[in-house]
Parts: sequence; structure tokens; C-alpha cells
Amino acid sequence: MHNLALYGLKFVIPTRRNYKMNQKLLLQYLRRIKFQGTPDVSLKTLSQIILRHTQTFAFENLNPLVGLPVSLELETIAHKFIVEHRGGYCFEHNRLLLEVFKAIGFEVRGLLGKVYAKGKRIEDLQRTHMIVLVSLDGKNFIADVGFGGFDPTSPIRLVCNRIQKTTKENFRIIKERNHYILQIMIQSRWVSLYLFDLQEQYPPDFKIANWYTSAHPDSSFTYQLKAAIATEECRYTLFNNVLSTHYLGKKSVKEKLTNLSSIRRVLQENFKIRIDDLPNLDKELQKLI
Repeated sequence: MHNLALYGLKFVIPTRRNYKMNQKLLLQYLRRIKFQGTPDVSLKTLSQIILRHTQTFAFENLNPLVGLPVSLELETIAHKFIVEHRGGYCFEHNRLLLEVFKAIGFEVRGLLGKVYAKGKRIEDLQRTHMIVLVSLDGKNFIADVGFGGFDPTSPIRLVCNRIQKTTKENFRIIKERNHYILQIMIQSRWVSLYLFDLQEQYPPDFKIANWYTSAHPDSSFTYQLKAAIATEECRYTLFNNVLSTHYLGKKSVKEKLTNLSSIRRVLQENFKIRIDDLPNLDKELQKLI
């Protein structure tokens, strides 16, 4: 057991072998998301971390947009999120989440899914979305803080055809043949988000998918601006220069950003992203106006 009282917190976290997040880094993460209470292996801890993570760190693809690499090294991701006050996309968010859960003592594994895209058959799409599967008290849960505009803000139990409430929208999981599909309720209809199975994926699998997403010229992450974050009141999404504000049960409000300063302001204020040190950012943002 590691006693964290020397850092000003009076709780202990069980020692586990083969996890990569040290206790000091875990503590920094918990402080950054303003975790309250004792982080133990429980549904309460699982739920609070998912909720606070989605409200603290934005989904954003600024690194691929300006031509910077996206590292999957834990220390690099943690520094980017915790110290630099940046966000990232699924491989960064859910890689960080997976290691946080491991360090606390949860049984977890990483999965890869295919994201549904308008006008494309699911058979033609690649597995480019990382998901975390959490096993707790004999039950499996999907934990996904890196999907963007439709992050489930609560754990999703891996059971089929059951409506599951979160702090935002309702979700459900259905099954087709050997695959699961996560769906969200939007304007009274079910919308499929991604398809996945339970085959465990390993660092080389994520490395290849991450390279494609961040660097391949066919990847929209290299030429379109995407950002999203959940707040207590609403969800914000940014696609290129269009800011959308989504409230439950209401029509979304869209605003077209017509100059560089307005895009920068929205990234900093709505999405809580520090952008001052990003090279060539203004040049890339100007292309979107």
C-alpha cells in the first residue's frame, strides 16, 4: 500500500504490479479533475472519474491539425493534460483513463472500435477508436471519455437492449452477430456511434491506429478542427469555425465564428485549452474561416 498522506491527502491506494502510472502522477491527475473522496475500486469512483474527466479535459485535435505528433507515452499525455492544460482525442484520453484505473486497482483492458460515418459502410472503416472496458464485481462497463461530442458521461453497463441514463443523454448497447454497437438517443431516435467487440488490444495495435488517425492524409483530423467538452449545463462542440451549444431536450444553438480571434477565444474559454505555444496554429485556423 502507498500512503499518500505526505501529499496532503489521507487515503491509500493498493500497490499493483505492471502498471505504468506512479502514485505521484495519479495524485496530480485526481487533483486536476477535482476528485472528491477516496479513490477505491467501486462504481462510485468509476462514475466520478468519468464525469469529472469529461468536464475537465476537452476533446481536441490541435496537434494533428498543426502537424505535431500525438504521443501515446503516458508521461507525455499526462503532462499535456495536467500541466499544459490541453486535451486530445480518444487514444490520449482513454490511454490516460486506462492507466488511472489500473493504478487505483480496477481490472481493465483496451478495446478498438469502428466509428460510424455518414455515407460509409461499417465494413469499409478501420478500427480507429479506443475504448476502455472495466470489469467490476463480475460486471463489465464501457468507459469512454474520448469520443468527443457524445462522450458517455457515466459508465455504460455492457448489457444489451437496456436504456441507460447518464448525466446527459440516454445510451444503450445492441448486438449484431459478434459485435456490440453503442447508441445514443438524439431527438427521440437512436443513433449508432461505434461498433466494437471484446478482443483485447495491445500497445502496437493502438500505435498503428493512432498513427493513421493523427498523420495519414485521409484522416480528417489532419485538416479539420474538432473540439468538444461537457459542462454541467450543456455540451459544446466546435467543427472548423462553427460552435454548437447543445442542451438536453432543446434545439442546439449554432454560431459561425468569422475571425481568428473568435476561434481562439472559444478554444480558450469554452474548451479550456491553452493554445499560446502551438506553432502555426493561427495559420491553420485562418484556413477554416
